Amino acid sequence: MLTVHVEPDTLAIASSGLVTGVLSLRGEDASFPDDEWNDAPVVVLGWWLEALAPLQSGGTATARCQFMEGPFFFEVSLHGEEMVLRCQQRKHSSTQVVLEGRVLTDVFMQRLVETSAQMITACERRGWTSGDLSRLKALVESARAQMSRNR
Repeated sequence: MLTVHVEPDTLAIASSGLVTGVLSLRGEDASFPDDEWNDAPVVVLGWWLEALAPLQSGGTATARCQFMEGPFFFEVSLHGEEMVLRCQQRKHSSTQVVLEGRVLTDVFMQRLVETSAQMITACERRGWTSGDLSRLKALVESARAQMSRNR
């Protein structure tokens, strides 16, 4: 089962206001892109919530979720109550599937929302504010509302 993983203790903020830290998808035996992948979790988690919202509402059966750094992304397709995640890396003019896994849609979305909320809390505790953080808050609220409607 793949799940979203962040490490709030690794968060740092650049002079531009961009928050960076460890962010990955983790399975039982592997991580994507890797265990210590440093990216922009506030921005990227927002992108993922936005990309996956149509799946939650039944508007589409596929989505693509990007990482900000590197040639990494994962594609999500719905199969009944499960999501299939295909973690991929672009190399030159082709893509390669690096990791693949299935997870219950509700479980993955709950973890994504919880992880996003952890990022918000960690940033606020440090006194950090930004448009990206405000956007992530709004997307978390929207995802929570959609999850409540789906129950």
